[in-house]
Amino acid sequence: MNLESEQRFVILAHDQPVPHYDLMLQWHGVLWTWRIDTLPTNEHLPCELLGERLADHRLHYLDYEGPVSRGRGTVQRHERGALHWLESGMGKGRVRLIGDKLQGELHWEESSEGTLLRFAPLDVGPCDAVV
Repeated sequence: MNLESEQRFVILAHDQPVPHYDLMLQWHGVLWTWRIDTLPTNEHLPCELLGERLADHRLHYLDYEGPVSRGRGTVQRHERGALHWLESGMGKGRVRLIGDKLQGELHWEESSEGTLLRFAPLDVGPCDAVV
């Protein structure tokens, strides 16, 4: 996949097992997914969040709201938009998000404690220059 290609992203509110958000990034026919406790907003950028990497999800969730199969709660969309892959490697990556409400760069790096997700506004520059 061309790292400059446009894909989609979505952030869903998920009410089970405890209320949280699912951050989903489109990649090669699946959604890379992280569980996060806080919803990033433009007003609070730059910010850092610790996320939990979940199993890849189906592209179906880009447009879905409602009950999740096997009694796993419900999901409601809080944000969606386009994403541009800027960098991807083993356990880390960087994308530009252009959403309905959130515009910025997301940089992540996985560790034994979880995934550190750093969001920065577009007018500041790359995420790794902000922190």
